[in-house]
Amino acid sequence: MSEFWEKYKNLIIFVIISFSIMSAAFCIGLSEISGIKSNLWGFLAALDTSTAIALAVLAFMAYMEYAKGEDEIKLKFEILDEDGNVLNSQILDGIEPAEVNQTERELLLFIREEEKLARDVYITLNNKWGDQTNVFENIRKAEQTHTDLIQELLERYDIPDPVTNEDEVGKFENQDLQDLYDKLINKGERSLEDALEVGATIEDYDIKDLEDSIVQTDNEDFKVVFQGLIDGSDNHMRGFLKALSQEKGYSSTNPDLYKPQFISQERYDQIFETNPNNSVGTTANGEAPPSIPEE
Repeated sequence: MSEFWEKYKNLIIFVIISFSIMSAAFCIGLSEISGIKSNLWGFLAALDTSTAIALAVLAFMAYMEYAKGEDEIKLKFEILDEDGNVLNSQILDGIEPAEVNQTERELLLFIREEEKLARDVYITLNNKWGDQTNVFENIRKAEQTHTDLIQELLERYDIPDPVTNEDEVGKFENQDLQDLYDKLINKGERSLEDALEVGATIEDYDIKDLEDSIVQTDNEDFKVVFQGLIDGSDNHMRGFLKALSQEKGYSSTNPDLYKPQFISQERYDQIFETNPNNSVGTTANGEAPPSIPEE
């Protein structure tokens, strides 16, 4: 029944409104006017009025649906097989665990908290700006899936999880990530435009770090998951930049919309053509985490 309603609800609402208004108007016409000719004109007038009102109601409903979903995109994290079937984390069931070296261990430890940082920033900024945009809530859900998949790899290889409390927002074992989180929130709470730029910056950095990470492992399960995270971050960046273009009033091709800080301009353009323990002070790849310019 629910599927039928979702599929035909606009038609049903249109018919009900039209019939109700037409019936009411026609009955009024019958009570005030006599004669077949007058009743016919009354019927036609009622039909015309009811149709106009019903169309106006539907137009308003369509606008509300657009406003509600203007920054919603498909953000669900998916890994597909060659036939296009969604596999998600089940893909790991078909891959035999391999030996994990120290570099790969460091990659997982850092990326686990890196993905949690993205999730936590989006949770916090959604609390601040969620009444104006859905983009943080939508992407937050996907980031939860991202960090859960890294957690699954940690469990698979018996590597202690650096995240001791999944529900604690804004707390990190890696001090550089802790400092970065604080800077991102400080900027993102200033304005919605700043918040959307923070989102784009996080995805910009994640793409670069994940693409650097994927070439440092020969493990098939690492590569599959990392590639899925990259594809997801591409999608997230599109979502943030779409929302940012609406906030700034710029087109998506305006060079002043966002300037990539970590990926190359070529890689940035491509996004729009497709629709031992981790060292303190470095990323999984030995690079400093992204710095947020002081303004």
